[in-house]
Amino acid sequence: MPRGPPAFRPGIRTQQQIEAEQAKQPDEPYFGRPGMDRQAEKDRLSNVFAYGRRGVEEMQMRAAQKAASATGSGQQRTKAEPMKEQMIDQIVAEINERSEYVEQLRQQGMLSREQEAAIKAEVSQRVAELRRLGMEA
Repeated sequence: MPRGPPAFRPGIRTQQQIEAEQAKQPDEPYFGRPGMDRQAEKDRLSNVFAYGRRGVEEMQMRAAQKAASATGSGQQRTKAEPMKEQMIDQIVAEINERSEYVEQLRQQGMLSREQEAAIKAEVSQRVAELRRLGMEA
């Protein structure tokens, strides 16, 4: 029993219909959502990977507070500056403490390579914190 063309079913297109649609549409590469700022998205994702979601939310809250305080009185800005200086002093003290500890262990001959690597990693983290606060180490 010979079969004829299939009965009409919604969503099914014939080969001629498909070829006609493809001829109308040029092959254009897809570059993401229209109007999306790719660099801003890269920066946002790098912050998420570096600081985690909570860290990014805290940074956004601080930025909003900074913007609000910039329009506010000058007294609020002067309160933030001593806090920043206090944090910098604390980080510098931690770096000096770790350096003295390494020297003390080295003099006693009790410093292993693993301990030294761990302490150097801690010091480099503190230096990165100083750079984030705007101080060159």
